[in-house]
Amino acid sequence: MKNKKSPQNSGSNSRRKLFKTVSLGAAFLILIIFGISIYFITNYARSDGNIQIDINAPNKVYRGEVFNLDLNITNRGDSLLERAILTINSPSGATILNSLNNSNLIDESIGDIGSGSLTKKSYRFLAHGENDSKQIVALKLIYISNGTKFEITKNHE
Repeated sequence: MKNKKSPQNSGSNSRRKLFKTVSLGAAFLILIIFGISIYFITNYARSDGNIQIDINAPNKVYRGEVFNLDLNITNRGDSLLERAILTINSPSGATILNSLNNSNLIDESIGDIGSGSLTKKSYRFLAHGENDSKQIVALKLIYISNGTKFEITKNHE
């Protein structure tokens, strides 16, 4: 006599196989998500939090007045910031006197910034905007750390 499988057993076996397949797929997906999360945490979140940009400028200036905008860029992280480039975009109501053509934009290579170091920069502006107008200076720092490119933006009103 042949041993016949009951319909109940074959249904139970197929559910077990499906459960195993789904479980393995879910475990694999969790491992992938975990790996991607670790990558982003170690390469992105860590770096930006360790860069501090302090902007020192007068709160109020008058039309025709020359004023300084002083920057302190501090690398509080463990990694070297390579090939750092600072971009300053001044509003239409102020001209950067340090720029080659007294314009509203500076793109300056500031080189490498070592771990724990401070880079100081100073720029002179000429105010010529409307009375009682608010002007915003936009800063952008682009650098490479551990082979990954980062960009930090900061505005000063």
